[in-house]
Amino acid sequence: MQLLRFVCACLLFLSSAAFAQQSILVLKSSPGDPVGGGTTRVFSPPSATLFANSNGFGGVSVSVQEGIFPPQFWSLDFAPALGLALQQGFYPQAERFGNPSPNAPGLLVSGNSAFCNTIAGSFNVREIAFGPFGEIQRFAVDFEQFCDGVQQPLTGELRVNSAVATTIPLPPIITLDSAMNFAGCVEATGPAGAAVKLNATASRDAMGGTNLTFSWTTSSGKTGTGANFSFNQPLAGMPTIVELSMLDRTNGQRQTASKSVCVSDTTPPTIEILSPKQGEVLRGAGPVRLDVRITDAVDKNIKKFNASFGTQGNYSIGPSGRERVQLVRPDSGEQIQMQISVQASDASGNPAFANVNFTRAKRTPGGPTP
Repeated sequence: MQLLRFVCACLLFLSSAAFAQQSILVLKSSPGDPVGGGTTRVFSPPSATLFANSNGFGGVSVSVQEGIFPPQFWSLDFAPALGLALQQGFYPQAERFGNPSPNAPGLLVSGNSAFCNTIAGSFNVREIAFGPFGEIQRFAVDFEQFCDGVQQPLTGELRVNSAVATTIPLPPIITLDSAMNFAGCVEATGPAGAAVKLNATASRDAMGGTNLTFSWTTSSGKTGTGANFSFNQPLAGMPTIVELSMLDRTNGQRQTASKSVCVSDTTPPTIEILSPKQGEVLRGAGPVRLDVRITDAVDKNIKKFNASFGTQGNYSIGPSGRERVQLVRPDSGEQIQMQISVQASDASGNPAFANVNFTRAKRTPGGPTP
């Protein structure tokens, strides 16, 4: 099946630059639909790329990809009854693409590993145009798909370089510009938390364009307008709920979306062992002087650290983050490899560790002390 899709005619790559206002896929999944998961999704350039080609069954196949981590992959296949060519018009009683009854049109919409063994549905080709080499120049189709006997449908509207407007209300798309940490929150950059940056630039109007106005509000009372929005989120406290209201000026419809944003600190402190140096040879007897500096971009109030030199000890550290202590362990007088381990944690519980390895030289009678 994949070979048939790519052997035929030419492949049309719909770039974001050329078709940003004319290519769009809108999926509206009913609760219980196994393919769409009961959500509404919108894919359009520049965040998504669409590839359209003749599929070898007289119809059109389109693949959609959005994002990288994680990627979204969707494929849509439309075909007339066996031996016919797809043209403008309504196609009822569609069956699974690739294996329909001889007189039935073929339909299959799948994505992100969600797949149907049997299909019932219909689709309406509202515009279709082929180039001189069979390439897809324009394509517009509305569809309804029932997967594996489930009564809840997946409906959608697909436009490929088409001026035919969509009718499914398009929700705004909120994208978080600030980097997220492994806890799923924006990483704190200082004691006050972090600046949270969001945008709605991937949102599209019913024509696939950007004739939109935006209004932002947060549960903490911040407001803003325009496609970009930012606010400061403290480290402590509950997540902030961001609400976005979008007006589509092509049809006067207003849609809303929301996003929960939290800020957390997952970065451990930085420990610098200034003395002794790594690989240094210390001569003489007596205590070893440990010079350590501990810093943290968020927690400016680390007061203690742990040092292990044969035995463990807890030590205080001043406001500057630097401390000098003397460590003692039994000394046989022979040359020996030694190690000091330092551990510290910040207020968020992020632990940091650092080691230094050095040599205590063999002590000679009457030799100097450090």
